[in-house]
Amino acid sequence: MLKPFKVLKDKNDANIDGIDYTILINTEHITSLKPINIPYAGEIISGYWLRLLNGKKYKATRIPQELINLIEEESGLAALSFQTDSSLSEQSFQ
Repeated sequence: MLKPFKVLKDKNDANIDGIDYTILINTEHITSLKPINIPYAGEIISGYWLRLLNGKKYKATRIPQELINLIEEESGLAALSFQTDSSLSEQSFQ
């Protein structure tokens, strides 16, 4: 499904005003997406590192809200601590 993303312009994109521009990306072609801090003109911008199936990479300044929600949900899962049953692990090695 095509969704609008705001990506940082390249140094060679002289015809584009501002620091970013809108592109449509098929969300089914995203292989990875992670939050990053982007240094730009002496400032730090919160953004996202975006990698697609075709190998293209983008630094996005804005992404669709459903992807933000997914990232926040996943980061919450990473903070959970999982407990193991020690008796089960001991039995498997004996």
